[in-house]
Amino acid sequence: MKKTIAVLLSLVLLWGCASNEKAPIQTSSATYENSVELTTSEFTTDDYAFFEDGVDIAIEKISFDDALRMFDENGTGIVVWGYANCPYCQRALPVLNDAALSQGVPVYYVDIYAEEISDEQFNALIEKLEAILTTVDGEPTMYVPEVVAIKDGKIVGNHLSLVDSFDGSKQNEMTEDQKTELQNIYIDLIKKLY
Repeated sequence: MKKTIAVLLSLVLLWGCASNEKAPIQTSSATYENSVELTTSEFTTDDYAFFEDGVDIAIEKISFDDALRMFDENGTGIVVWGYANCPYCQRALPVLNDAALSQGVPVYYVDIYAEEISDEQFNALIEKLEAILTTVDGEPTMYVPEVVAIKDGKIVGNHLSLVDSFDGSKQNEMTEDQKTELQNIYIDLIKKLY
């Protein structure tokens, strides 16, 4: 009996060493607390073609004002700005969702076209994000998907768009390697919040 168990254990270990599959993304049991009480609503995948059917969703929709409150009230969390007709958002959000699920944290999503925002609100956001925004003709300009890690009201990391190797003019979908690269970028952002 012991010999059989030893042989099976050896085979399992050898199979694991010989496998060419990539190691799975690491999961986390670490958590952080967001001190800002946000009003969230359900994020639906109806307008996002690259989400797999039946996947759990870690993304919660928040308003533009709640996103501003994350800065003003020393919030902590991952906030993503985007919209459904953005082809890069289409690809980024499912990967961001997977990263958030693997880490056991929520992601706060702001649809930049879901509500009317005033110039005052937009200027307040630009002021808060100015250090990470792209400058066009001397003016800070917001592009999406912009994923921002906010800890105690301060930006501790961000990622814009997808990965450098993705060419939207030649590729419809990201490769598995590109998805893994992007997911690891998002996981690194999440870990900055612990």
